[in-house]
Amino acid sequence: MPGQLQTPLHRSPVLLVLLMLLMLLMLSWLPSGGALSLAQDQLPALPGPSNVHSSLDISRFRELQKRYEDFLTRLRANQTWEDWNPDLITAPQSLRASVEDLGWADWVVAPRELDVRMCIGACPSHFRSANTHAQMQARLHGLNPDAAPAPCCVPASYEPVVLMHRDSEGSVSLTPFDDLVAKDCHCV
Repeated sequence: MPGQLQTPLHRSPVLLVLLMLLMLLMLSWLPSGGALSLAQDQLPALPGPSNVHSSLDISRFRELQKRYEDFLTRLRANQTWEDWNPDLITAPQSLRASVEDLGWADWVVAPRELDVRMCIGACPSHFRSANTHAQMQARLHGLNPDAAPAPCCVPASYEPVVLMHRDSEGSVSLTPFDDLVAKDCHCV
């Protein structure tokens, strides 16, 4: 509007607070140590005094910063290393096994080898629990590992496999098996 002074966007106290919160968020997810930690240590806690910022803005910023840091502390306290490392999360992984390895050589004719895909990995809290009981078990295990075992990574669904095999009379037949090869995994 004509005749009304406007604060330039780059000097807006609200924008400055939002930028500082965004910077805190980004820095909070950086791993500790390394070159970035040196830069993080050198950052000023608050912008320097200026004629744009009032003491109310600075105290409000400090309050928001404290709340945000408390929130991150509580969030991290409820997480485990597995929660932050996707390589450790439950997933089907290839495992080739011969019918001899499985002890099926006397009745399975074909295939002679299977990729049975085993469910391997950790079951961090709040991750693909099969049911509410598994969620409770994960929470209780987090509180007291001796009282409740950790949830286990198991198949959630399977791919069917057709086996050529000999039946009890010695006849060869084809039979679909619906629970041999893991397709997807979850935690129970």
